[in-house]
Formats: sequence, structure tokens, C-alpha cells
Amino acid sequence: GLPRFVVIEEHLQFALAEAALRGGRVLVYYMDIDLFHTVNETRGRAVGDHVLRTLAERLVELIDGHGRLAHVAGDEFAIVLEETHDGFDAAKFGEAIRAAGEKPVMDGQEKIYVTCSVGVSAYPHNGRNPLELLRQAEAAMMHAKHAGRNSVCEFSNDQKQRLQDRISLGPQLRDAIADGQLTLHYQPLVDRDWRVFGFEALVRWQSPGVGILSPDRFLRVAEEFGLIVDIDTFVLETRSE
Repeated sequence: GLPRFVVIEEHLQFALAEAALRGGRVLVYYMDIDLFHTVNETRGRAVGDHVLRTLAERLVELIDGHGRLAHVAGDEFAIVLEETHDGFDAAKFGEAIRAAGEKPVMDGQEKIYVTCSVGVSAYPHNGRNPLELLRQAEAAMMHAKHAGRNSVCEFSNDQKQRLQDRISLGPQLRDAIADGQLTLHYQPLVDRDWRVFGFEALVRWQSPGVGILSPDRFLRVAEEFGLIVDIDTFVLETRSE
């Protein structure tokens, strides 16, 4: 019974326009149920749907008409909230969302326990258009998952480069590996007596569009896209000139 992604994106566009006029903030929360597939696998999809409906009802009650809730994907929800007063605590509201997901869901006489990870981004501090804010909130949610799940993470501007790399470099990286755009640079390891006792191989990406990229720019992207083993194989099989 909830609107989907397109509707929340349109609502967010209007909310941003209003916030720009009055100098206010708009908050975007992205919630994902942790390990939700285990509910479907162990209890069945009917029970899984019951859990989703229950959590949706809790979130509707939580925002209490002051925001907009959407069902973004299978076990993911997004909330757009226009800041109601100067003392509003974005992190505290994120904790309220997390707590709503943590309460057990009753299925007859049985209790079903799930947790959720929540990410939040804010206009104008983080982003200035709907898609950017939603991506940032989702990226913050993923950071919460990597940190151990069942937590809230606020998007920081320090994460912008990482998010941009994931969006722009990720789709190109598979072809880069296949097309031979990776190179190795060998750096000697020297002991206190200035004797060389080994070396380390440093991988670089010679991108036609961007130039030379250091590993801190793309190795994390490779891990997220499941390509790190391909890069490891390239390093091990490449011979020194």
C-alpha cells in the first residue's frame, strides 16, 4: 500500500524546492532489513510479506503525517522528512526508525525478530537533488551494514568521493581488467642496512578517460563489485619486465 521509488522522488523534488525558499533542511532516510532473505527461506514468503507490512505500518505511525514513506525495493524503505523545527535531531529519528525495525513481529503465537540498517542524508549539507540524496542515504545505509548492521549512519561529505567512484568507476572496471588497463609498479623493500630483501607490487589503473588511478581509488570499488579476485589474479600472473 505504499508508493514506489518514482513517487518518493517526485515528492522529494517538491520538498527541496520548498526548503530552498525558506532556508530549511530536508532529510532522507534509507532503511534496509538485515538478512531479510533468511525470513523468506525459513518461514516462507507469506510470513516475509507480513513482516514487511508490519514494519511499513510502524514507519507510517512513526512519521505521523510529517513526511513521506515509500517502498523502494523488496526489503528497503525510504523516508523523506522536512525538518519541522530547529532542534530536530536527525540521528535520534534514525534511531527511532532502527528501533521500530528491532521490535519483534508477531506471527500468531510466534515472535519474529529482525533488525535493520539505516542511512541518512540531508539537504543542503550533503546533496541538492533527489537522486543524489537518495544515493547518499543508501550509501550511508550500506556503511551501517558493513559496520555490523542494526545501526544508523549519517552520510558525511568525506564519503562523496567514494560514492562517486562507485558510480563512475565500477561499471568500467571489469572492462579495464579485460582490456589490459592495469599496470604493476614494483617497489623495493629495504632493511636498516639498506639491503633489499624483497619488493611489493603496486597496481595502477591507466584509465583512458581519467588518467592514472592509484589503488585507494579503485580497490574498494573492486571489492564492492566482486572484482578483487580478478585483480589479485592479474597481479600474481603478471611478470616483471
